[in-house]
Amino acid sequence: MKLVNALLVGLSLTLLVSCGGEPILKKWKLDDINIDALLKEMPKESQEMMRQGAKENMAKTKGKVTLEFKEGGVFTAENPSMDGTSTKENGKWKLSEDKKTLTAEIKGDEQIFVVRELSGDKMILEPKDQKMQLIFIPKN
Repeated sequence: MKLVNALLVGLSLTLLVSCGGEPILKKWKLDDINIDALLKEMPKESQEMMRQGAKENMAKTKGKVTLEFKEGGVFTAENPSMDGTSTKENGKWKLSEDKKTLTAEIKGDEQIFVVRELSGDKMILEPKDQKMQLIFIPKN
Protein backbone atom coordinates (compact mmCIF):
# COMPACT_ATOMS: atom_id res chain seq x y z
CA MET A 1 0.00 0.00 0.00
CA LYS A 2 2.90 2.34 0.74
CA LEU A 3 4.22 1.61 -2.76
CA VAL A 4 0.90 2.57 -4.29
CA ASN A 5 0.81 5.82 -2.26
CA ALA A 6 4.34 6.69 -3.33
CA LEU A 7 3.51 5.95 -6.96
CA LEU A 8 0.40 8.13 -6.84
CA VAL A 9 2.22 11.09 -5.35
CA GLY A 10 5.22 10.78 -7.65
CA LEU A 11 3.11 10.29 -10.73
CA SER A 12 0.79 13.14 -10.03
CA LEU A 13 3.74 15.48 -9.50
CA THR A 14 5.30 14.31 -12.69
CA LEU A 15 2.16 14.62 -14.74
CA LEU A 16 1.95 18.31 -14.23
CA VAL A 17 4.60 19.21 -16.77
CA SER A 18 2.92 18.88 -20.13
CA CYS A 19 2.26 19.79 -23.66
CA GLY A 20 1.59 22.97 -25.54
CA GLY A 21 -1.63 21.82 -27.18
CA GLU A 22 -4.91 23.40 -26.21
CA PRO A 23 -6.66 20.28 -24.82
CA ILE A 24 -4.15 20.09 -21.98
CA LEU A 25 -4.64 23.70 -20.87
CA LYS A 26 -7.10 23.14 -18.02
CA LYS A 27 -7.38 21.69 -14.55
CA TRP A 28 -7.45 17.88 -14.53
CA LYS A 29 -8.39 15.49 -11.72
CA LEU A 30 -7.22 11.91 -11.32
CA ASP A 31 -10.12 9.61 -12.14
CA ASP A 32 -8.50 6.17 -12.23
CA ILE A 33 -5.23 4.25 -12.37
CA ASN A 34 -4.73 1.21 -14.57
CA ILE A 35 -2.09 -1.15 -13.14
CA ASP A 36 -2.88 -4.26 -15.23
CA ALA A 37 0.51 -4.27 -16.99
CA LEU A 38 2.29 -3.89 -13.65
CA LEU A 39 0.34 -6.77 -12.11
CA LYS A 40 1.32 -9.12 -14.95
CA GLU A 41 4.97 -8.77 -13.93
CA MET A 42 4.33 -9.55 -10.26
CA PRO A 43 4.20 -12.95 -8.61
CA LYS A 44 0.61 -14.23 -8.59
CA GLU A 45 0.54 -14.31 -4.79
CA SER A 46 1.26 -10.55 -4.69
CA GLN A 47 -1.19 -9.48 -7.38
CA GLU A 48 -4.38 -9.49 -5.31
CA MET A 49 -2.74 -7.59 -2.45
CA MET A 50 -1.45 -4.96 -4.89
CA ARG A 51 -4.80 -4.75 -6.65
CA GLN A 52 -6.61 -4.27 -3.33
CA GLY A 53 -4.10 -1.65 -2.16
CA ALA A 54 -4.48 0.28 -5.40
CA LYS A 55 -8.27 0.12 -5.13
CA GLU A 56 -8.22 1.45 -1.55
CA ASN A 57 -5.76 4.17 -2.49
CA MET A 58 -7.83 5.23 -5.47
CA ALA A 59 -10.93 5.49 -3.29
CA LYS A 60 -9.06 7.98 -1.07
CA THR A 61 -7.47 10.03 -3.85
CA LYS A 62 -10.01 9.94 -6.71
CA GLY A 63 -10.76 13.50 -7.75
CA LYS A 64 -8.38 14.94 -5.15
CA VAL A 65 -5.13 14.71 -7.12
CA THR A 66 -5.23 17.58 -9.60
CA LEU A 67 -2.98 18.97 -12.29
CA GLU A 68 -3.55 22.38 -13.79
CA PHE A 69 -1.64 23.08 -16.98
CA LYS A 70 -1.30 26.72 -17.93
CA GLU A 71 0.04 28.66 -20.89
CA GLY A 72 3.74 29.39 -20.78
CA GLY A 73 4.64 25.82 -19.82
CA VAL A 74 3.79 26.06 -16.11
CA PHE A 75 1.52 23.83 -14.03
CA THR A 76 0.30 23.33 -10.48
CA ALA A 77 -0.07 19.89 -8.90
CA GLU A 78 -2.17 19.27 -5.83
CA ASN A 79 -1.88 16.02 -3.88
CA PRO A 80 -3.77 14.92 -0.77
CA SER A 81 -1.70 14.01 2.28
CA MET A 82 -2.40 11.13 4.64
CA ASP A 83 -3.42 13.64 7.35
CA GLY A 84 -6.27 15.00 5.23
CA THR A 85 -4.51 18.16 4.07
CA SER A 86 -3.10 18.69 0.61
CA THR A 87 0.10 20.05 -0.86
CA LYS A 88 0.45 22.23 -3.94
CA GLU A 89 3.59 22.42 -6.03
CA ASN A 90 4.41 24.38 -9.15
CA GLY A 91 6.44 23.08 -12.05
CA LYS A 92 7.19 23.32 -15.74
CA TRP A 93 5.80 21.17 -18.52
CA LYS A 94 6.49 20.55 -22.19
CA LEU A 95 4.59 18.52 -24.75
CA SER A 96 6.52 17.08 -27.69
CA GLU A 97 5.64 18.34 -31.17
CA ASP A 98 3.92 15.05 -32.01
CA LYS A 99 1.98 15.31 -28.70
CA LYS A 100 3.04 11.81 -27.68
CA THR A 101 5.47 12.70 -24.88
CA LEU A 102 4.91 14.94 -21.87
CA THR A 103 7.87 16.11 -19.80
CA ALA A 104 7.15 17.48 -16.34
CA GLU A 105 9.58 19.02 -13.88
CA ILE A 106 9.05 19.97 -10.25
CA LYS A 107 11.96 21.23 -8.17
CA GLY A 108 14.48 19.85 -10.66
CA ASP A 109 12.92 16.37 -10.68
CA GLU A 110 12.01 15.57 -14.30
CA GLN A 111 9.64 12.82 -15.33
CA ILE A 112 8.64 11.71 -18.79
CA PHE A 113 5.19 10.38 -19.70
CA VAL A 114 3.89 8.68 -22.80
CA VAL A 115 0.63 10.41 -23.76
CA ARG A 116 -1.80 7.58 -24.58
CA GLU A 117 -4.77 9.90 -25.03
CA LEU A 118 -5.30 13.66 -24.90
CA SER A 119 -8.67 15.17 -25.74
CA GLY A 120 -10.94 17.78 -24.25
CA ASP A 121 -12.47 15.24 -21.88
CA LYS A 122 -9.73 12.72 -21.10
CA MET A 123 -5.97 12.54 -20.60
CA ILE A 124 -4.20 9.20 -20.16
CA LEU A 125 -0.55 9.34 -19.15
CA GLU A 126 1.85 6.44 -18.77
CA PRO A 127 5.03 7.14 -16.78
CA LYS A 128 7.92 6.14 -19.04
CA ASP A 129 9.58 3.69 -16.65
CA GLN A 130 6.46 2.35 -14.93
CA LYS A 131 3.84 -0.09 -16.10
CA MET A 132 0.72 1.89 -15.26
CA GLN A 133 -1.62 4.46 -16.71
CA LEU A 134 -2.98 7.55 -14.98
CA ILE A 135 -6.41 8.54 -16.22
CA PHE A 136 -7.47 12.17 -15.79
CA ILE A 137 -10.70 13.97 -16.56
CA PRO A 138 -11.40 17.72 -16.45
CA LYS A 139 -12.14 19.14 -13.02
CA ASN A 140 -15.32 21.20 -13.24
